Amino acid sequence: MAYNVINEIVKVFDAENVNYQTYDEGGISCVAAICEGKNAREIVVHFTVTNDEEAVYVLSLGFATVPDDKVPSVLATLSKLNNQYRYVRFILDDSNDVAVNYDIPLSTADVGEVACELLYRMAQTIDAAYPELMEAIEG
Repeated sequence: MAYNVINEIVKVFDAENVNYQTYDEGGISCVAAICEGKNAREIVVHFTVTNDEEAVYVLSLGFATVPDDKVPSVLATLSKLNNQYRYVRFILDDSNDVAVNYDIPLSTADVGEVACELLYRMAQTIDAAYPELMEAIEG
């Protein structure tokens, strides 16, 4: 199942000229798409599916790392961003990296089209939120 879903995503990404890479390791298949933003220089969005799951896990990470002393202010900013932007969720992982995630149900009629739309929406959301996030980290 994972292979078919990834192929559907790749087919649409090819048609839309999206810059991406694919990999398959240990039953996990992934497409990593790369976008450029005005504020965030490079936004990488991973679309991952495993054979035993019923969703495509969409995750973007690595665009901001938070120093320990800034964690409280950044958590407040992430909470504000989660209230401001629908559908995506801003999180702080165990390595103090800010990540944004979303899940796509595999029962979606055209998972490739939905993935492409989410790529653009996530990239736009991350790029729009980036200055506020950097203010919380650097301010």
